[in-house]
Amino acid sequence: MPDNDTDQSKPEGGGDDMTAALLEEPTGLDDSRVTDPTVYAGALGDDPDTEISVAADVEATLLTALMWTDQHSARRILAAVEARHFYRPVHATIAAAIAEVAAAGNDPTPILVRARLSETGALRGGSGQLVMSALVTLTAPLDRPITTTAGMLPLAVHLLDAWYRRGYTGLLRRMEQHRLEASVEELGDCWAQLTRFQQRAEADWMARRQTLTRDRAEED
Repeated sequence: MPDNDTDQSKPEGGGDDMTAALLEEPTGLDDSRVTDPTVYAGALGDDPDTEISVAADVEATLLTALMWTDQHSARRILAAVEARHFYRPVHATIAAAIAEVAAAGNDPTPILVRARLSETGALRGGSGQLVMSALVTLTAPLDRPITTTAGMLPLAVHLLDAWYRRGYTGLLRRMEQHRLEASVEELGDCWAQLTRFQQRAEADWMARRQTLTRDRAEED
């Protein structure tokens, strides 16, 4: 889910981080605004440095493997994992390009992924330089071997679990803000709306995770 210290093109945690949007209204949450709970990058826990490091490693390893596998194996993973589940914005951008190449019926090779990024304008400007730099690193990593096709499944499961945990953390922090700032009369409604949001997110997470774990069971 660029270096987080230098990428200014999107906020930390991805361009569709709903945490910031929710915090715009500290005393009320309009449930109609969160019809898609999957578009929610959430918040980090008590050890953000470790969480960011682990997320970056898992995402990078999975993206590398996806670019060196065939279109069918890639689509199996991408049926459950989407760009919005990645913590780092640059990883989300590359993941979206990989998905588009595979959906078009092609193996998502680094060359085709780069071509797709170019077509969408993702390689333009300062943010484009960061995307290109990340793509080069992912194509031929020097610090780890390329994961096998079978190894992509546990990585994808971990990525989804981390996305869901960040979302849960973000909702708890949101409720704490309501507790401190909302009137007593508003607290019950705030909790009910956040609970509905959490339940939709949980249903989405469980369905995607089951898709991946079913694939793993079939391989075994």
